[in-house]
Amino acid sequence: MLELFTVFKTAEFFSEKNTVNNESNIILPDPIPISWIIIVFIIGFGTAYIAYSCNEAETPATRAVVTLFAFLFSGIYLIYYFIIYVIFNKDCSGRRINNVIRNSIRK
Repeated sequence: MLELFTVFKTAEFFSEKNTVNNESNIILPDPIPISWIIIVFIIGFGTAYIAYSCNEAETPATRAVVTLFAFLFSGIYLIYYFIIYVIFNKDCSGRRINNVIRNSIRK
């Protein structure tokens, strides 16, 4: 979600299609279409739901942080989900993040 809004704002900054406010001659960027915002929120909520359901074995705080990250950075999380759970065929709820961190610290 945030990465898409960043791309829109960057494209608006470098584009020559800006509107001029006649009263103060201030150049205003074109607004983002409402349809894009709706699509971004639908993808964000869908990704947050996937992250929430995949982390049911985690503690509530870890589950909330992962879900928030998935909502805000839905593109990155969907790529991660595709690689780990689709390509490598891992189980979605079997592995806990806390156990992975503890095992890597012990070694």
